Amino acid sequence: MIRAFALMNLVDGTGALSDQATEQPGRLKIAKGLARMAKNIGPEDRVVRIVVGIGLAILAYMQVLPGVPTIIMWVAAAYLILTGLLARCVVYKMVDVDTSIQEQPYSSTDDRAGF
Repeated sequence: MIRAFALMNLVDGTGALSDQATEQPGRLKIAKGLARMAKNIGPEDRVVRIVVGIGLAILAYMQVLPGVPTIIMWVAAAYLILTGLLARCVVYKMVDVDTSIQEQPYSSTDDRAGF
């Protein structure tokens, strides 16, 4: 017996069931866009993460520290490089930090006119 499942509409919080998601034999189809995480890492943060991740990977490859610390360096390097490339960080999401939002400087017509 195949059961049809529907996902709750999490976007507006109404609890209304969505007909966009149904179970197929052996596979659950998820409504497009519900499971996506927004970018929360800015360009400067991305560069720093990638550079530090590559540095940690080099140190881990050279086995500067023995055993378990080397494994920890590999994991940290992989996490930093992946989050830098994808511009999404789960830790930032948990603590509600978003470095991708850039503050726009205030500009008046006097500033543009050179007064």
